[in-house]
Amino acid sequence: MPRTRLYNPLPGTRLPSVIAIVITLAVTVSICAHAAAPATQPSASQQTENQWSDVVSTFAKALTDADSDAPLRTLLSDATVIRQFGRTQRDSIFTLHRKTAGLSALAVHGYIEAPSTLASDLSGDVHEADDLPDSLKKQFSPDDDEALARANVTAAKWVAASLSSAPTDPIGVIVLWRKNEPAPIFVLLKGEMDNGKLSITQVCFGDPTAPASSPAGNVAGSGD
Repeated sequence: MPRTRLYNPLPGTRLPSVIAIVITLAVTVSICAHAAAPATQPSASQQTENQWSDVVSTFAKALTDADSDAPLRTLLSDATVIRQFGRTQRDSIFTLHRKTAGLSALAVHGYIEAPSTLASDLSGDVHEADDLPDSLKKQFSPDDDEALARANVTAAKWVAASLSSAPTDPIGVIVLWRKNEPAPIFVLLKGEMDNGKLSITQVCFGDPTAPASSPAGNVAGSGD
């Protein structure tokens, strides 16, 4: 019975060498095609979200700077409204920094619009913090999913009332804490897009669990 011979496309070369050449060419083409593929660009909404998250994170670092309030002053303008919860009169950058300098950040969140998962986000942040007392963790831990859903609604309403914000306003939420303190400090931010750049237009800060500060009471754990 005659033996079947494989076709050699390159006469004068051994078949194993041909196979090696073909494999090499295939790998090279694959690598070149992969390198030539255009990188996926973030959408305009994703770019805006990333920009706002950077603003909120930078602001959180400036708040906790124990040495100077100069970093805060570079992020805020004279037109920025600064108030404490439950008060109508405006406060100064100096007062804000004096309240937050040297604290540790428990949570830093930037939302491109009204937050719908704030209580859930804070509950997760507090759960991951190792040095918080159990009594404080309990404040941010609703009993079940139904209570957590109600807390998310309550928190969103509280943010909107505190900042007089619209549903489409960028919102920042920063939670700061010092060990052995009975309650954390909340800092809420409202942003605005101006000529393609996001800036902070309003800051509201203090202890939202104080009776005169927040009608929502326990921001994370409330089911009302």
